[in-house]
Amino acid sequence: MSHAFHSPLMEPMLAEFGAVVAGLEFGSPSVPVVSGVSGVVSGEVSTPGYWVRHVREAVRFADAVAFVEGRGVSSFVEIGPDGVLSGMARQSVV
Repeated sequence: MSHAFHSPLMEPMLAEFGAVVAGLEFGSPSVPVVSGVSGVVSGEVSTPGYWVRHVREAVRFADAVAFVEGRGVSSFVEIGPDGVLSGMARQSVV
Protein backbone atom coordinates (compact mmCIF):
# COMPACT_ATOMS: atom_id res chain seq x y z
CA MET A 1 0.00 0.00 0.00
CA SER A 2 1.36 3.39 -0.92
CA HIS A 3 -0.41 5.45 1.76
CA ALA A 4 -1.11 5.18 5.49
CA PHE A 5 -4.88 5.08 5.10
CA HIS A 6 -6.99 5.58 8.23
CA SER A 7 -4.24 7.45 10.07
CA PRO A 8 -3.19 11.05 10.81
CA LEU A 9 -0.66 10.73 7.98
CA MET A 10 -3.57 11.21 5.56
CA GLU A 11 -4.33 14.74 6.81
CA PRO A 12 -2.25 16.56 4.13
CA MET A 13 -4.25 15.04 1.26
CA LEU A 14 -7.78 15.31 2.68
CA ALA A 15 -8.68 18.67 1.11
CA GLU A 16 -7.52 17.60 -2.36
CA PHE A 17 -9.20 14.20 -2.00
CA GLY A 18 -12.40 15.93 -0.86
CA ALA A 19 -12.35 18.15 -3.95
CA VAL A 20 -11.96 15.11 -6.22
CA VAL A 21 -14.68 13.12 -4.45
CA ALA A 22 -17.03 16.12 -4.53
CA GLY A 23 -16.89 15.90 -8.33
CA LEU A 24 -18.26 12.36 -8.34
CA GLU A 25 -21.90 11.41 -8.62
CA PHE A 26 -23.16 9.14 -5.86
CA GLY A 27 -26.23 6.97 -5.95
CA SER A 28 -28.05 5.38 -3.08
CA PRO A 29 -27.06 1.77 -2.41
CA SER A 30 -29.65 -0.80 -3.47
CA VAL A 31 -28.65 -3.03 -0.52
CA PRO A 32 -27.83 -1.96 3.04
CA VAL A 33 -24.19 -0.92 3.44
CA VAL A 34 -22.51 -1.30 6.82
CA SER A 35 -20.08 1.54 7.35
CA GLY A 36 -16.44 0.95 8.17
CA VAL A 37 -16.46 4.36 9.87
CA SER A 38 -19.48 4.00 12.14
CA GLY A 39 -19.94 0.23 12.16
CA VAL A 40 -23.66 0.51 11.41
CA VAL A 41 -25.91 0.71 8.34
CA SER A 42 -25.35 4.17 6.98
CA GLY A 43 -26.95 6.23 4.24
CA GLU A 44 -24.04 8.63 4.40
CA VAL A 45 -21.93 6.27 2.23
CA SER A 46 -23.42 8.08 -0.75
CA THR A 47 -21.91 11.44 0.27
CA PRO A 48 -18.46 12.83 -0.50
CA GLY A 49 -17.89 13.73 3.17
CA TYR A 50 -18.21 10.12 4.22
CA TRP A 51 -15.37 9.03 1.94
CA VAL A 52 -13.11 11.82 3.19
CA ARG A 53 -13.81 10.63 6.75
CA HIS A 54 -13.23 7.03 5.67
CA VAL A 55 -9.72 7.84 4.42
CA ARG A 56 -8.74 9.43 7.74
CA GLU A 57 -10.70 7.71 10.52
CA ALA A 58 -10.10 4.33 12.08
CA VAL A 59 -11.89 1.38 10.51
CA ARG A 60 -14.44 -0.16 12.87
CA PHE A 61 -14.32 -3.55 11.20
CA ALA A 62 -15.16 -5.63 14.28
CA ASP A 63 -18.12 -3.33 15.01
CA ALA A 64 -19.39 -3.73 11.44
CA VAL A 65 -19.08 -7.53 11.60
CA ALA A 66 -20.79 -7.64 15.01
CA PHE A 67 -23.58 -5.40 13.70
CA VAL A 68 -24.48 -7.73 10.85
CA GLU A 69 -23.92 -10.88 12.89
CA GLY A 70 -26.34 -9.51 15.50
CA ARG A 71 -28.97 -9.28 12.76
CA GLY A 72 -28.65 -12.92 11.80
CA VAL A 73 -26.02 -12.78 9.07
CA SER A 74 -23.96 -15.97 9.18
CA SER A 75 -22.19 -15.96 5.81
CA PHE A 76 -19.62 -13.41 4.74
CA VAL A 77 -18.00 -12.88 1.35
CA GLU A 78 -14.84 -10.87 0.83
CA ILE A 79 -14.46 -9.27 -2.57
CA GLY A 80 -11.09 -7.74 -3.28
CA PRO A 81 -7.51 -8.33 -4.28
CA ASP A 82 -6.61 -10.15 -1.07
CA GLY A 83 -8.21 -12.31 1.61
CA VAL A 84 -6.97 -10.40 4.64
CA LEU A 85 -10.42 -9.37 5.92
CA SER A 86 -11.74 -12.93 5.89
CA GLY A 87 -9.29 -13.90 8.62
CA MET A 88 -10.19 -10.82 10.63
CA ALA A 89 -13.89 -11.63 10.24
CA ARG A 90 -13.34 -15.14 11.61
CA GLN A 91 -11.78 -13.58 14.70
CA SER A 92 -14.68 -11.12 15.06
CA VAL A 93 -17.65 -13.47 14.97
CA VAL A 94 -19.08 -15.50 17.83
